[in-house]
Amino acid sequence: MSCFLSEKWLRKKITELGRERSSYQLAALMHIYTGTLTLEEISKRAGLSLDILRSLRTKAPFMRLVDTFKKECSYDFREDLLINNYLLEQYKSLAADFTMLDEMLQMQIKVPLFTQLRKLSQSLKSRKTYGLKLETSELML
Repeated sequence: MSCFLSEKWLRKKITELGRERSSYQLAALMHIYTGTLTLEEISKRAGLSLDILRSLRTKAPFMRLVDTFKKECSYDFREDLLINNYLLEQYKSLAADFTMLDEMLQMQIKVPLFTQLRKLSQSLKSRKTYGLKLETSELML
């Protein structure tokens, strides 16, 4: 099983866009990797010239599409982490995948997860303090 969640999401998105996908959309999708890929690499993979990509990045509609894709990717990444159980070795792949993502996208993934963990921690402390029984299901995110 591959643990590259961002790649899985990217492939799913490209499939959803179908044959009608444009270089514009591909360039916007590739921005999830701006933490790893240079603009030159993004333009090459999207089939655009670097000048066109730079021009697109100055336009609000393109950047809104980039933000929309980042939001969708972060949601799917978080949901996959919360729903599935992974082996220790797979977490190494997940961590490597995570570090390749854009910094803003990393924050969109981390902050909600930390918030959820903090709530779980507070609930567990409270239950222990008051001697309440813990169900196994309550220990899951």
